[in-house]
Amino acid sequence: MTEHVKSQPRLFDELSSSHEIVHQGDQQCIAAGVAIINIAPMFVSPLRQRTGMDLVTTRHNQPTVTGAMINHLRGLPIRNDIGQVGFDAFVQALVNCTNQDGASLYTELPAPQSGDPDHYDTFINRIGLAFEQRFASI
Repeated sequence: MTEHVKSQPRLFDELSSSHEIVHQGDQQCIAAGVAIINIAPMFVSPLRQRTGMDLVTTRHNQPTVTGAMINHLRGLPIRNDIGQVGFDAFVQALVNCTNQDGASLYTELPAPQSGDPDHYDTFINRIGLAFEQRFASI
């Protein structure tokens, strides 16, 4: 995701709807959400390129726009018990991807840090706990 400011409401609604749909099907299901956010200050979108024209790039006010998106998505509900509303686990990961020279994981702030509710370790622990609590008897 690169259009940080414009995407905030749509992305929040889509993620929120996804855990609702999963749990409407079965409250025992584990709803896990993943958001991959691009923190590159420049991006080459293939949709904006035209044959024979100069390369079109977009610039982003980083890390400000990514930090705002991370904080916005931290408003998504995380449930602790069956019957509550929210994801059972949610993670946000940052990548530095210009779309020209590969991509790399970005772990400095504003990326979620160890102990944050949307850090990868927390995400994996919450999924493991949900499996243990719901399906240990299988």
